[in-house]
Amino acid sequence: MSRDLAILSSSFFLIFMGAGAVQQYIIRYLQDVTGRSPAQCSWVLATIYLSFLVWRLFAAHTIAWLGDKRAIILGQLTYTLFVIFAITAREFWVLIAAAALWGWGASAMWIASSTQVLDATARTRYGTAAGVFYAASHLGQWLGVILLGWVKTHYDWAALLWVAAGLSIAANTVALAVPRKFVPRETPRISKVFGILRTPQTKALAVLLFVSSFGFGLLLSGFSTLVEPARIALVTSGFYGGRLVSSWYSGRISDRLGRRGVLVWGFALATIGMVAGASADSAWLLCAAALGLGVQTGTVPVAATAMIGDLIEPSRRHLAFGALYVWRDLGVAVAILGSQVIIGFLGGYRVCFGVFALLFALCAVLSGSLRGAKPDGE
Repeated sequence: MSRDLAILSSSFFLIFMGAGAVQQYIIRYLQDVTGRSPAQCSWVLATIYLSFLVWRLFAAHTIAWLGDKRAIILGQLTYTLFVIFAITAREFWVLIAAAALWGWGASAMWIASSTQVLDATARTRYGTAAGVFYAASHLGQWLGVILLGWVKTHYDWAALLWVAAGLSIAANTVALAVPRKFVPRETPRISKVFGILRTPQTKALAVLLFVSSFGFGLLLSGFSTLVEPARIALVTSGFYGGRLVSSWYSGRISDRLGRRGVLVWGFALATIGMVAGASADSAWLLCAAALGLGVQTGTVPVAATAMIGDLIEPSRRHLAFGALYVWRDLGVAVAILGSQVIIGFLGGYRVCFGVFALLFALCAVLSGSLRGAKPDGE
């Protein structure tokens, strides 16, 4: 592991153990402190990802203006600021504004960090490096959800938020050690961002990222309203554990055997998980559904990051991350809001899981037809 990758992975581990893990509890927290419905509270969470996707398009401008290091540091700081606002200002519209700021920070942080990971890695190990980077984030969020759930069970919402704030500040401190580097990049322009999506491979990858992100949105929204706060950590552990393990190993597997097979298996297991979750009311079957979603959510971004390294030259990778991952962020927002609509108005969570199972199955088929999905570009 390079020093750059170690620093980035450590800071992401801490920020997702803190503010990142708070996402799992936002809707329940807002229900308790504002008295609003789950559908209304889901808008705060969705705003993060809607803002995220808008700023993805302008992230190249952010990086050109601030540089990679400042973009990462200031981006992580918005995660911490959201938690501070949640502690000090519980007004619904204040949190909407803080969520919008968080979206900008997330776009700056993720794109600058992802390009640095690839820039610091040998071409034959893009998948491995991406796996380490994502695994650190996923491990942090998994442990954070467990820790914050324990704090909420034994104390209260205020204690949960203060613990998250402390971990996030620690992440901000580690991010100060990110090396300052200059990588020649194309002049940012919106037309260039959209111009990345010209080939069949990149268009298919955009679709896969869009649909795969439904799993995370469903977990944050649908699962949070189906499961009581005291049991959220238990039920969702399947997701966070599955995402951690799959992201760690899928990168290495894709470096050796190709990206396409990793994508097919990720979507296939998510389909099986949704079918299992829809078949009964058991908490263990819901955990199995979460596990399937976690495996998918761990494999697809890792394989996608590696494919960007395979297909896009270094000077344009920041544009590719903006163009492709805007679809991922849109998918999370759509699933956060859409799952509430399906559960509340179209027949409950069984219908919801059935809809997502069908979409994931279609993406498994699309992944199998993908070309240019091997490390050698074949």
